[in-house]
Amino acid sequence: MHKTSACVHRPGKVYNMHYVRVPTQVNEAKETEVAININRNQYRNVAARGAMLFFLLNSLNKIHAFYQFSLNAFVSVFSRGLDLAPGGRKKPQRVRVGRRARA
Repeated sequence: MHKTSACVHRPGKVYNMHYVRVPTQVNEAKETEVAININRNQYRNVAARGAMLFFLLNSLNKIHAFYQFSLNAFVSVFSRGLDLAPGGRKKPQRVRVGRRARA
C-alpha cells in the first residue's frame, strides 16, 4: 500500500501538510507536559508519606518478629488513611457500641 501525503499549493510554494502539523503537535506536546508536571507535583506529598509509611511498616519487624506486615496489610492501612484524611474518599462510619441508636 502506498502512503501519500496531502500537499497544499500556493503560488510559488508547495507545502506538505505534515510539515504544517508538526509544529502544532509539538506545541500541544509541550502544553501536555506542563499539565502532567503540575498534576504530578500535586501527588508528591502523598507519595512521600506513602513511602514513609511503607518503610516504617517494613522495618517494624526489627523491633520484634511479631511486627511483620504483608503488602496487603500496607495497602489496607494506606487506603484507610486516604479514607480518613481531610477531603478523603469517604466519611468514616461511626461504630456503635452497646444499644442500637433510637430513631
